Amino acid sequence: MRDPVHPLYGRTFRVIRRSVHRGGGFPISYEVEYKNGASLLIPVVATEEHNQTTCRTKLSVEALYDLIAVAEQVEDHADKAGRPLGDTAAGIAASNRRRGRRGAGGGLS
Repeated sequence: MRDPVHPLYGRTFRVIRRSVHRGGGFPISYEVEYKNGASLLIPVVATEEHNQTTCRTKLSVEALYDLIAVAEQVEDHADKAGRPLGDTAAGIAASNRRRGRRGAGGGLS
C-alpha cells in the first residue's frame, strides 16, 4: 500500500485477481489475501505512488460543517455550564440536516 492515508499503508499482500465491478460506482480494485483465508478489495489507486504535498481529507463536506458548528457552539458556551458535548453535537447535526445541504461552495442547495 502506497497511499499514506489508507489504513493498510505500508503493508504488502499477495494479489489474487484484479476486480472490475460493472456499475455501482465501485473503483477498480485488487482482491488480495488477508488473514485466515479472508480476502480484501484494495482500490488500485491506493497502490500507486502519491504526491506527499497533496492535501487529502477523510471528512465529507457535511461532516466538516458539523465539526465547525460544534466548535463554534463550544466556543460560544465555553464559560457556561451546559449540556455534554455529545448532546450539543447531536443537536447541531440534526438542525443542520433540517436547514438543507450545503453545496461545495458553502451555499445551501
